[in-house]
Amino acid sequence: MKPLKVIIDQHASAEAKIGLFRSLFRGREDVYPRRFESRKTGKSGYAPACANEWVRGVCEKPRIKCAECPNRRFLSVTETVIRWHLSGHDDAGQPFVAGVYPGRMEVDLLCDDSRVVIEVDGALHLGDPEAYRRDRRKDRLLQENRYTVLRFLAEDLAKDLDMVLDAILRSLADTEARRSTMRSF
Repeated sequence: MKPLKVIIDQHASAEAKIGLFRSLFRGREDVYPRRFESRKTGKSGYAPACANEWVRGVCEKPRIKCAECPNRRFLSVTETVIRWHLSGHDDAGQPFVAGVYPGRMEVDLLCDDSRVVIEVDGALHLGDPEAYRRDRRKDRLLQENRYTVLRFLAEDLAKDLDMVLDAILRSLADTEARRSTMRSF
């Protein structure tokens, strides 16, 4: 029996597109890093998502660093986490970016087979000159290693997710077409 071929395009459901992304973008399934931005300092970064973060009587941040916490309970990647990531916010309306770790650097989404990296930038992140420099260095390093880097604004994810997903799917198709052409030589 032949497998059923499903076409994922701009008319496909969000669930079908999320399913496609889960099949393309790989990382650890047992834990994911969540992006944070400090309101006090403006600094940003990633930390493993923890079910006990800021739980009164359990989490002792900032006195005890997460890496040294005996109460860490990492959260795994779920369909809901992917949906939050792609929409740019969680169910409470808070900004949300999940990441994966390819090698020694962190990226938001990675399709290693197609060598495509997707980054999502928030407004606070764009206003930080050091974050901008760090992103350009990361983009150069990824491009030097033959990755295509796509960048989107978090607000664009929230306003027009289908447009963003379609742009990503077009890039993946273009990348695959280029790889097929290279294989034919």
